[in-house]
Amino acid sequence: MEEPTLSQKQEQCFVCHSSSFSSVHAKEVSMFRCSSCGAMWQHPLHSVEAYSFLYSADYYKKIWGYSPEKDVVVGRSKHTTSKKMIALLHQYCKGGTVLDVGCGLGYLLSFLQQDSFAYDAYGVELSSFGKDISEKRVGNGRIF
Repeated sequence: MEEPTLSQKQEQCFVCHSSSFSSVHAKEVSMFRCSSCGAMWQHPLHSVEAYSFLYSADYYKKIWGYSPEKDVVVGRSKHTTSKKMIALLHQYCKGGTVLDVGCGLGYLLSFLQQDSFAYDAYGVELSSFGKDISEKRVGNGRIF
C-alpha cells in the first residue's frame, strides 16, 4: 500500500483542529490519527461498491462475532468504546443533534439516545446489513 504524501493529508484535525497527526494502516486503507484527541479519518476514500463489499454481513459476523443471539455480548464490547466517544463529545457539546457517519450496527447511536443529554442521533451506513440492524436498534428514519 502506498503511503499518502503530505499534500494528500488534511491540514488539521476536523475535531480539535490540531495539526499533529500520524499515519495508521487499517484494512486496505490509510488512516490518520490526531495526536491530540485521537480522532481518525481515512485517505484516500474508496467507491461505495468497495465499502459495501468490505462491510458485508460476513464482516460483522466474522470480525465482530455478531449474530442476533450474541447482540447483547457485542453491544457490551461496543459500550466501552462508545463511552469514550460520548465523553469526548461532552467536551464539545452537551445535547443536540449528532450524525454518526459509518454507524455500523448502531450501537453508538443507541447509547447516544440513552445518554443523560438525550442526543438526537442519526446515522449513515453504506452496508445494507448494518443499516437494517441499526434501524431496528434506533428507529426507522434515523439511518440513511
